[in-house]
Amino acid sequence: RSRIFEAGPDGELLRALRRRFGHVRQLAALRAVDGATLLVLAKDDTARSKDAWPLGAPQGETADLHIVRRRGDALVPVAYFPWPEPPGAKQLPRASHVLVGDLDGDGAQDVVATLELESPHAHALVVRQRPDGSFAAATLGAIIPVHVGNFDADPADELLASVRRGDVTELCVLGVDGEPVAPLAARPPPEGPPAVTDPLLARAWSRAEHLAG
Repeated sequence: RSRIFEAGPDGELLRALRRRFGHVRQLAALRAVDGATLLVLAKDDTARSKDAWPLGAPQGETADLHIVRRRGDALVPVAYFPWPEPPGAKQLPRASHVLVGDLDGDGAQDVVATLELESPHAHALVVRQRPDGSFAAATLGAIIPVHVGNFDADPADELLASVRRGDVTELCVLGVDGEPVAPLAARPPPEGPPAVTDPLLARAWSRAEHLAG
């Protein structure tokens, strides 16, 4: 269950609402363009409950990224974005971090969700908040967001990320301005088969070449 508490008249915490949402792995507060506080909920189905949900029934809301607004004792949906499913990935997408910052310098906060997948399928879901309060999303591959912050003097925040290109990993600061990330030089193809040092394998390799003619 997701619960929201608020301060009572004597400073004690009182439960304002409770919602059976499912397994929320990560959450963050997001400032809307109208000044209200929204909640970003990263939900997955990696911790299924036989007690909270009937057997065979959905585990609450869909396992994706949800942006909601509190209205009285209810959570009202504002935006919803499915997790990307890279081809070949064997495990279910799940968010390890949800970061908030103004990535384009327009004064509205945006969202970056880091997805836990096998290393060839590292992804990030970037959700931009438009000036009218709506949201738009894009997926970035081969990138693991680490932190959102303002590393220079311009209005836009930057994204500190681990960028994976092939077998090389670089820590980069990404933003709306600056130099693009340099392309990774292609590796030269091997000149021949790898040298075999084991005598038994060397004899087997030699016999295979002899039989192949």
